[in-house]
Amino acid sequence: MASIFENFGRRPICNLLPKRAFCIRGFVFPVCARCTGLVIGALMGGAFRAAGWVGAVAPEVRLALVVPVLTDWLVQTVFGRESTNFRRLITGFLCGLAFCV
Repeated sequence: MASIFENFGRRPICNLLPKRAFCIRGFVFPVCARCTGLVIGALMGGAFRAAGWVGAVAPEVRLALVVPVLTDWLVQTVFGRESTNFRRLITGFLCGLAFCV
């Protein structure tokens, strides 16, 4: 546990790769871009649901929201094509929405 706090602000705790996290004035976000998107998407999806703006969402729609993050991961893993932090943020956001709407 001490090592997590020891590197706070220098690398994310989820994958420990500073290049995959957003950095502002030398401070590295504590989670990577994809996890940042997941958190934002989950919070927004939960807020939409709590406000009554979103009703029951079909499983097919949820699956469609998860497909981009799986595709991005697959392309990186199988084909070795590096994703961008913006793409990670967007795919994470869609996946977070899928879990909370």
